[in-house]
Amino acid sequence: MWKKFCEQDTNEENKLRMKYERRFRYLLRWNITNEEGLFKKEGYSVLTATDGKVALKIYEDNKDKIDICLFDVMMPYVDGISLCKIVKEDNENIPVIIMTARDTEDCQLSGFDNGADDYIAKPFSLKVLLKRVERQLYLEQKRNSEVYELIYKDIKLNTLSYTVYDKGIEANLTPTEFKVLRLLMLTPGEVLTIEELSKKISIDGEYVPPRIIGNYISNIRSKLAYSGSIIHNIRGVGYKIE
Repeated sequence: MWKKFCEQDTNEENKLRMKYERRFRYLLRWNITNEEGLFKKEGYSVLTATDGKVALKIYEDNKDKIDICLFDVMMPYVDGISLCKIVKEDNENIPVIIMTARDTEDCQLSGFDNGADDYIAKPFSLKVLLKRVERQLYLEQKRNSEVYELIYKDIKLNTLSYTVYDKGIEANLTPTEFKVLRLLMLTPGEVLTIEELSKKISIDGEYVPPRIIGNYISNIRSKLAYSGSIIHNIRGVGYKIE
């Protein structure tokens, strides 16, 4: 029974990963050797910290695009468990994996009490670590889909499958168009300025200048089979969905 459950879950995870092509995942990691190349090979952008203070600064500067954190318990200046607590207090949805050579019950309990999602003892297999990272990202994505399946009038947007349907007809949006529509659907009736939209979708290292936001809006309107007219232009300010 357990084997069957694992195989089903793994198959589902693999299908999701292939379908949604989530290739540019940002990973904040403590300065441990060997695994960086493995993660980069799998499509991750890796942000490396040399100590706890640096890790905290990197997190503060990149919090909008970091998908997962790997912290060692024994880091200089700020230890991994304290750092985990800081990150989780700021954003409880970011998965944190704690790594340590101190594989004691008290250490594990301390990690989990401070918000850690997983705990791995050294020495460990890099392939196992990669699987644990993938598993946490999958679970977080699944949780987000349950919370953020957005429906507004005839439009249904799913953040797990990256699909948009308008009266049952799929709208084939680009990733950036999807982000723009999602932001508008999160705040129906409210105006999002052009600058806000530009800032919020300028992630993954790609800057989207405010002057071309209108192009994305036009594309979304044309791709929605019936509901393009619900996106309103507030001249000189921004856009809203209503």
